[in-house]
Amino acid sequence: MSKNNKINKVIKIGLVGDGAVGKTTFLLSYTAQSFLTEYTPTIFDNFCQIESVGNDVFNVSLWDTAGQDEYSTYRAGCYSNCSFDVFLLCFSVVQRSSFKNIKNKWILELKKNAPSVPVIVVGTQTDLRNEKDKEHISKKEGEKMAKELKAKRYVECSSKSYETTHDVVLAAIDDYLDKEKEMVAKIKKQYKKEIEEEEKMMKIMKKELEKQRAQEEKEKKEADKKEEKKDAAPPKEEKKETKEQQQ
Repeated sequence: MSKNNKINKVIKIGLVGDGAVGKTTFLLSYTAQSFLTEYTPTIFDNFCQIESVGNDVFNVSLWDTAGQDEYSTYRAGCYSNCSFDVFLLCFSVVQRSSFKNIKNKWILELKKNAPSVPVIVVGTQTDLRNEKDKEHISKKEGEKMAKELKAKRYVECSSKSYETTHDVVLAAIDDYLDKEKEMVAKIKKQYKKEIEEEEKMMKIMKKELEKQRAQEEKEKKEADKKEEKKDAAPPKEEKKETKEQQQ
């Protein structure tokens, strides 16, 4: 990153899915370009990386969540308190049980605790996939599942390849920016609606004011006419007193 570039955006990405599907390995591959060979269960962990996209410089904060059932309460608290911008819903393409769980468990948990956050379905460990093995999940199956879950998209990666993990993060940033644009458009639309309603009220008030002024002008003219008639009328003659009255 150039010294002239300053971080102007922060994006929080949460990784969700069964244990041992490669979430931690994914994060190490992306942030440190290293590969973890032994599985170590994670409760919660946080990784950060600076990423430049166009004119924006992001502080990418990635959160690795525990996939074990005993940590479900901790996850729920994390969903609420961390204010994630995007979720990566992960499964291993060589573990069909983890693939089934993104539908039967994980998407339900996300909809309950963070229903408005965009979700990307991520197939991990593609370097282990054997296309002939029916237990392994194909890209076509992953895309179908993402569509069924109404996720933003489906992507695949191998933690042995920094390029593929990097592409996943870029996809998350892209979806975050799309959501940001939608929010801005929504605010502008609402603002425009409020302005239109205000202009409508101003027109109504203007018409009422013009009507009131016209009525006042009419009443003034009528009053002026009465005054003119009064001024134009001849003076009344005084009655002469008779001699009898004088006596």
